[in-house]
Amino acid sequence: MELLFLGLDVSGWLTGAGAVVIIGIIVTILRKKGINIKKYLGLASVITKELGEAFLETSDVFAAADNAIREDGHLKENSVKDILKEGKEAIIEWKDVILIIKPKR
Repeated sequence: MELLFLGLDVSGWLTGAGAVVIIGIIVTILRKKGINIKKYLGLASVITKELGEAFLETSDVFAAADNAIREDGHLKENSVKDILKEGKEAIIEWKDVILIIKPKR
């Protein structure tokens, strides 16, 4: 959706604002019913933080794996994705673990 006189695209803004309004309405209804939202939000924030850290570590692992594959002189592939596409296996040492990458059969 564009504002005709300004030429601005506001559809993304409306979608985000709409989600915030809906969440606000739900929280208000739950508070009026006497449900303690703060306890659940505190628990959700801890879970979200742990998941974020896990995903960050996973991305580091694949970046390190891609770098190790590029530096290896025996492989013509340059990334984990290329190795899986070729149907090959790779063994990568990263920090204190050994990572074995092989495609699903």
